[in-house]
Amino acid sequence: MLQNKKEQHWQRIFQLQAESGLNKSEFCKRNNITVSTFNFWAKKLS
Repeated sequence: MLQNKKEQHWQRIFQLQAESGLNKSEFCKRNNITVSTFNFWAKKLS
């Protein structure tokens, strides 16, 4: 996956989390995403 595609993928995940109404931990748990990976991408894209 190209870097730009990864960034788009993670931007979509952040959008889905915001729309879900779930906190970060619960969203990650339900979507099989580690919180550390979620945080890594959040920091990278901020």
